[in-house]
Amino acid sequence: MERKQMSHIMLQVVIAAIASLFVSCGNSIVESEVSEVGEMYMHFDGKVALGMIPKPFVSVEVGVEVDSLSDFSSRRRFKALPDSSESRFHVKVDHLQPGKSYYCRGYIYVYPLYTRYGATHSFSTELLTADNGHVYVDLGLPSNLYWATCNVGANSPEEFGSYYAWGETTAWGEETQGTALNRGFGSPSIKTTFDWGNYKFCAGSFTSLTKYNTHDKFGTVDGLCELDLADDAASVNWGGAWRMPTEADWNELREQCRWRWRTYHGVGGYEVIGENGNSIFLPAAGCRSGDEICCVGTGGDYWSSTLSKDYPYSAVDVRFYSSGVYVDRRSFGRSNGRSVRAVYPIALEKGATGASQNEN
Repeated sequence: MERKQMSHIMLQVVIAAIASLFVSCGNSIVESEVSEVGEMYMHFDGKVALGMIPKPFVSVEVGVEVDSLSDFSSRRRFKALPDSSESRFHVKVDHLQPGKSYYCRGYIYVYPLYTRYGATHSFSTELLTADNGHVYVDLGLPSNLYWATCNVGANSPEEFGSYYAWGETTAWGEETQGTALNRGFGSPSIKTTFDWGNYKFCAGSFTSLTKYNTHDKFGTVDGLCELDLADDAASVNWGGAWRMPTEADWNELREQCRWRWRTYHGVGGYEVIGENGNSIFLPAAGCRSGDEICCVGTGGDYWSSTLSKDYPYSAVDVRFYSSGVYVDRRSFGRSNGRSVRAVYPIALEKGATGASQNEN
């Protein structure tokens, strides 16, 4: 018993001595800098003096702590893996708030001894630009098209927002623009269901289309294949230069950005990251058909402004699940309720070439 106690005491003395040596290193053990700051992200580069760490204690964690308070009382910790050859590490911190000041510091935790911190840095994220009170993000796309940070009808990225039939500008729960036929299961003036009976641009069925049609077997042919701005939910509800994305816009977003399924503030969906590091979040808001809603939290369904020419009772939509993202030309019908994410063609206002509505 005495031998075990003596061994334990000696171990504690050794640990205390090494810890004291480790603490005496001060901030010199972690060197760091903020290398880049965007609207909602920052890049942090650090270097740790691994040679100053006691060799028996090989479990090491490095990273950066970020807080809006200088005392780091509500800090968030972002881990990184050091480069074993150069003792360097890099961390990208996402989902910061635009136009806000932050503090950050590199850290190294050597288990089970101690945590040491580098110098504290301060930085401020860039301001996002807004039009009519709605914020857009530059994702570095070739078209120079900017994307909204949240859905039409939402106030934050994770909110689902409103559901619209294609070409309608009033949403579920709002006063309907539909026909007098079979207006729904609730008040005759409120849209409570999505079907052909109360769809604005038909006479009660998908074979009686009254606008946006390319085949006579589906109703009146007008050859229109892109929504007029008067029928664009983003343009009507948000005003300014906002509009719904075309099929080409969605394809550009899918091909030019990295899509990563994640949970954001408790909501599943896709983080879409541009080459410049900026990102948007598309929540899995599901879709509405009839008086039901499905796939909430597991799938998203977003309208484009483009008609499906071969199947004019449908319009091109973007559908996604955690397993993949699809641009669908033959959806379940224009009368269904889907999400709308607006875009802002700022390059056009500046006189540059940018994305625009497709010609008929």
